[in-house]
Amino acid sequence: MFRGLSATARSMGLGAVFREAARRALGVSYTWRGVRVDSTALFRLLRRLASAGHVVWGEGGYVYVRPRWTRYVLRVPRGDAGLLTVLLEDLEGMYRASARRVLDVGAYIGETALLFAERGAERVYAYEPVPKFFSVLRDVVEYNGLGGVVEMYNLGVGGGGRIRVGLEGPGTGLREGDLEIATMPWGEVLRRHGVDLAKVDCEGCEWWLMAQPCEVLRSVPQWLVEIHGPAAPLIEKFSGCGFSGVKVADLAYLISLYRLSL
Repeated sequence: MFRGLSATARSMGLGAVFREAARRALGVSYTWRGVRVDSTALFRLLRRLASAGHVVWGEGGYVYVRPRWTRYVLRVPRGDAGLLTVLLEDLEGMYRASARRVLDVGAYIGETALLFAERGAERVYAYEPVPKFFSVLRDVVEYNGLGGVVEMYNLGVGGGGRIRVGLEGPGTGLREGDLEIATMPWGEVLRRHGVDLAKVDCEGCEWWLMAQPCEVLRSVPQWLVEIHGPAAPLIEKFSGCGFSGVKVADLAYLISLYRLSL
């Protein structure tokens, strides 16, 4: 308990300690930096974001966050603040790469698009098939004036056509669910854009890369791929095409991030 009180005072100020205690005891919401706090889940998220060094505030029904690694800002409707948990990952360390032209597959709410733009990317091709996430991504890009840098597609990448996926838990692209999304074939996407770096975090669509000819994969000299399931088959595919692979991180059980380079 003392540790939590200390973390709150350190990251959110001593006043937040007393206001949060009153909220839990009396059920009275309060405002912290313009964000109305009415649940323990929201309070804990705000504390974790602030403790991680991100700048957080609220205005007009939105929660804004300026991540510690960029001048750009993410914003989401207050009711969707949970989407900001992605900033609790070490994105800066995970995606330690820069390139002139980047393919961002699984762009989510724009956090990695902002990261690559901060690192000087002239063009980021952001693919996000989930309408709710894409709506936030589009708003974030427009809010930051990055329409000339980030080119957005409300599409998944995989085998092409329409598929049904779920949204709960990791690896959702590997099992059937209730959400129908449109996808574009990997080969078409790679031939269309001509990128220097591909970041792939698409909950399973990476396995469609197994079907791609080596000349298509080699059109991108550097990949950052989150692999769901045993990594060996996909690593062997890339190795057979001349890539060297380095594990960047184990993210969870049977989920790992690899850097693959020519």
